[in-house]
Formats: sequence, structure tokens, C-alpha cells
Amino acid sequence: MTVMVKETWAKKDFKVLGGRIVEVTWDLLNSEYNEPTGLASVRTFDNGLLELFRLTPKLPDFPFFIVRWDQRDDSVDVDLRGEAAEIRKFAMQESGYRGHKTQRVSASPRTHALDIEIPGTGPVFRGVIALNLEFAQKLKAGSRVSSEFQVNAVLVRNGTPTQDEE
Repeated sequence: MTVMVKETWAKKDFKVLGGRIVEVTWDLLNSEYNEPTGLASVRTFDNGLLELFRLTPKLPDFPFFIVRWDQRDDSVDVDLRGEAAEIRKFAMQESGYRGHKTQRVSASPRTHALDIEIPGTGPVFRGVIALNLEFAQKLKAGSRVSSEFQVNAVLVRNGTPTQDEE
């Protein structure tokens, strides 16, 4: 997982400030793991990390997982926390490790399928997360924001639409 330094995050013109978890559902949760924690409204840390939820093991010898928003890839990623070799294999999705990258199911709301698996334990979690994100755009001094829209108006007199009068 790449986490930027605070100064770099502060200088970004466009960034995700937080999110609201609409729903997390699963059809598989390994019995060695607790139900997802941290579900609700989430805020981006000052280093740019937007942690959506965690999957924690019931036993201390098992790795845990952080499900997070990856602004650069515009997607949800899963990071394994454990031994360095496990972290690398999970990130590269090799040697029986799977699930670092998720699959986008829908754009609105943002919905991603998660499929996490590790050797020795097998499948850990299979499910989906749907979320809404809060974005910010920094404006420079002298910038102007404008919006255009079209309105079709009908004049109504005494409950009856009238023709345009010129």
C-alpha cells in the first residue's frame, strides 16, 4: 500500500475527503474472521488514506485486511497486514494469495466485488461494498465556477398553460 506524505496530500487539487458506506454484503466470511468493522461514514486521513473497513482475525496468528479507497486507480483495494512476505505475495496476487484488487460491479453507487483468499486458510471473504464518496476540488485565486442549465418554462394563467407572448 502506498500512502503519501501529509504535505503531498495537502497540495493535491482534487481529492476524496471521505465516504459513506451504503452497504457491505457477503456470501462468504471465513469462520476464523470477525464480521467487518468500521462501517459507517468514513473520513480521509491527512495522508490521503481512506479506510473503508477492516477484516480482523479471531486468532492473533492470522493476518488482517484493510479495505480502502485507491484514488489513483478510482477503485477499492484490499491490503493484507501481516508478515512482509505475505504482504508482497498478496499485493502481487501470487502463491495462492488473492484479493488485493477488486472488481467494479456498478458506477452508481460505486460498487465493488471483493474476493479475498490466502493459502492455508482458503477463502476469507467474498462480498460486495457499495459506497458514496465526497470529493473536493481546490480553486485557485481568481478561479471562477460556473454552471449551465436549460429550463423550459410554461406560463400558467388561471390553471391553463398559455402560448409564448412576444
